[in-house]
Amino acid sequence: VEYVLFDATVFIEKISQSDAGQSNELDYIIQTIFDDPDKCRQLVQQSKVCDFIRGAAKWTCRKKGPHIPIVLPLALERLSRKLWADIGDGEEISSNFLQFVIHLLYALSFLDEEPASPFVIDPRAFPLKESLDFLGHLKHSESIDGALMLYKTLKHYILHHCPDLIKTVERNKWLNVDSATVPNQDYHVTPMMVSDAINDCMQKSRTDPSGVRAEKLFLASRSAYPRATVDIAVVG
Repeated sequence: VEYVLFDATVFIEKISQSDAGQSNELDYIIQTIFDDPDKCRQLVQQSKVCDFIRGAAKWTCRKKGPHIPIVLPLALERLSRKLWADIGDGEEISSNFLQFVIHLLYALSFLDEEPASPFVIDPRAFPLKESLDFLGHLKHSESIDGALMLYKTLKHYILHHCPDLIKTVERNKWLNVDSATVPNQDYHVTPMMVSDAINDCMQKSRTDPSGVRAEKLFLASRSAYPRATVDIAVVG
């Protein structure tokens, strides 16, 4: 595993040429990396991280027997919910976020390889544009070689499966603020702004028919105000 995290080039070549008899060894290496947020972060230090992810998905589909992906839809949903809850709580989530993106890209790659499989994800069930925004922030704020490749690859999949999301004007502006200034920024999303946004959405306003903007404002407000204060404003 360590040699793959140092340089995945040889491993990527190996999974592209290996036969099913080596599946246990290769599956173990891929699973070990995917299961560990810190190892996922190490993998993203390499510019070939997306080649590794696509290679892993292709390898799953080349094996004998049923093609069961390493990342299952329900597991990805649980990881997604936990991650975005942590973001709302203002927790440090860099490694966990990179793990989520790796899992998401693997699932999207598997979807392209075997679209008829019962184990494919529904891309629209996941925060694709929010993840793209976060990657855009990450590739500028941290020196992670693979962050740009993750960004480009995720954008490619979004354009393929959900092109309307890229065309949406509304963005996660609160993620584009320098992380060092977030606690002291002049602009906060107040609980009342969240309440107004949710009411606007419930009245089927054209500005936010899907509720994406209201959800982002809710998470941003929770990062600046006590959770109970925001929740009371929303409910009341």
